[in-house]
Amino acid sequence: GALEWRPHFWLNSAAGGGKSDILNLVVTALQPTKFYYKGDTSPAGVRDDLKNAAGVVVIDELEKQGGSAERMSSMNASRRVDGHIEMARSSSDGSVAKVAKGGPGGTGYSVQIRCCMFFASIYYGVEMAQDFSSICFVTLTNPATRAPEQKKRYRAEIRPKLVETFTPEFAMRLYSWSVVNSRGILATIEFFRKHMLDYTKNAGEADQWGTVLGAAWCLTRGMDTATDKDVGQMFEDAHNNMESLAWEMLDASHSEQVMQALMQSKPSGEHVTVGEQVENVRRSMSI
Repeated sequence: GALEWRPHFWLNSAAGGGKSDILNLVVTALQPTKFYYKGDTSPAGVRDDLKNAAGVVVIDELEKQGGSAERMSSMNASRRVDGHIEMARSSSDGSVAKVAKGGPGGTGYSVQIRCCMFFASIYYGVEMAQDFSSICFVTLTNPATRAPEQKKRYRAEIRPKLVETFTPEFAMRLYSWSVVNSRGILATIEFFRKHMLDYTKNAGEADQWGTVLGAAWCLTRGMDTATDKDVGQMFEDAHNNMESLAWEMLDASHSEQVMQALMQSKPSGEHVTVGEQVENVRRSMSI
């Protein structure tokens, strides 16, 4: 609720792609799992449950499409998903404006929605351009295309490590650490938000990326103070390794690996990576 810009996330993958593991092992460790819902939950139900609380709202199986990308589900499901997206949209910026809803017999109410939302589904249901700018899309690889060695390594090494790491105790320690260091975290996010304007003149995009990357810095570097040189070097390291996944084998720090993975990702609807977009901006600015 203290963030000036609240980014939202939408995780999608084919059935069996690993969404449940990420939700149950990782996302629920971000905070106590108070606001965790299934996809048939109505937006009104979430608002009533939230009141004016801030936090992470997780909605699993938020499907707007059924069976295939071409066949739409019922109108009720479509309206329900649109309602959740609308709520995420109104929660994104730091406006102090409230959302007022009417009720029977004049029993209306108003809430100030200041939460980050994490949706998960097979297909994402975003259609409006403005929503693409406030939601970070995370698409998992199709399990049918994964190499057998990759599947074996996940079962034998990665998943046991996730189970060992993301415990209820870890969730509470992370939550407590975030509260104690909240001023420093907000200052780091503000630094990244301003720095992102070197790479884009779109203030909304700078707010979103600055918030995400600033928070990633705090999680991977603790409360070390970031400098202009640090941010520039992180982008440079990522760009130098964009052509391959060799960075996975490098003796890179945790934060460098996070940045490299981000720079190799492709925003929804784009054919070039984030790193390539940044490089195009740098080249046009002759820096």
